[in-house]
Amino acid sequence: MKKIFIITGPTGAGKTPLAVEVAKRINGEIISADSCQIYKRLDIGTAKPAPALLSSIKHYLVNFLEPVLSYSVFQFVSDCKTAVEEIEGKGKIPIVVGGSIFYLKVLYDGIAEGIPQEEGIHEKIQNLREKEGLEYLYQELKKVDPSVAEKIKPQDTQRISRALEVYYGTGRKLSDWWREGNHQGILRGKIGFCLTLPRSELYGRINRRVEQMIAAGWVDEVRGLLNEKKAGEWAAFNAVGYREIIDYLKGHNDLPHTIEAIQKRTRHYAKRQLTFLRRIKDLEWLDIYQLGFEETVNAVSKRILSESQSL
Repeated sequence: MKKIFIITGPTGAGKTPLAVEVAKRINGEIISADSCQIYKRLDIGTAKPAPALLSSIKHYLVNFLEPVLSYSVFQFVSDCKTAVEEIEGKGKIPIVVGGSIFYLKVLYDGIAEGIPQEEGIHEKIQNLREKEGLEYLYQELKKVDPSVAEKIKPQDTQRISRALEVYYGTGRKLSDWWREGNHQGILRGKIGFCLTLPRSELYGRINRRVEQMIAAGWVDEVRGLLNEKKAGEWAAFNAVGYREIIDYLKGHNDLPHTIEAIQKRTRHYAKRQLTFLRRIKDLEWLDIYQLGFEETVNAVSKRILSESQSL
């Protein structure tokens, strides 16, 4: 059985440039495991790879979905499998790259696939949201499936709706399906590399990157997106920083405090990523700050080529 290779790490660790260089050396292509970079036109705020990087190595699951649309982990698993098959069909090596916790969780733990869906239930939940509001749906989810509700942000339209669809469409809680269902992730051996660096250096990179993103026109990006249909309800705007900039544009905060808020929220997100990643067994941790970029690329490339040749 062929193996899946994963390059992960906290936001700001430098996963994308390293993965691109690795892919060049091993005849590989990249599958993104970033739940924000899937959206079109959310470029600066999601730290989407520059066009030059995207064109140098083929990337899958990047920049392909309209922001108004939702995208579930169920779809991610399906699309990821399809991408793996396509890459391997070309005789290349697939590398999954990203740090989105939900996506990594299904790669390692699987997900209950094949949950039956009552016809029309999606439309019923959508109509209920339009009539009563998202807060109403969230309170409903807290009543029917509190263990799932506590893992979902009150603003996350996509996951709240999906959990309610499962409950009202099957009569069973999503948490029950997760616990008892047929868990089907990408069922093959996984070799994962986690980039790390000293906390002070990581936080410094995060702070500088936020400032660079603002200087690159992030505020204008958000301003333009808000003119689009139902932009205020987009699940895409749950990406770190977008809500803060929306509040700034509404006059609720000034720019310096907005930047500080985004930096703080991004640091907290990186901390949550690291907490989650430490729970994954058999991840190979690489201190890119100590090793340096070139040595880290060499180490990952050699390991992947060695494992690929041993299959």
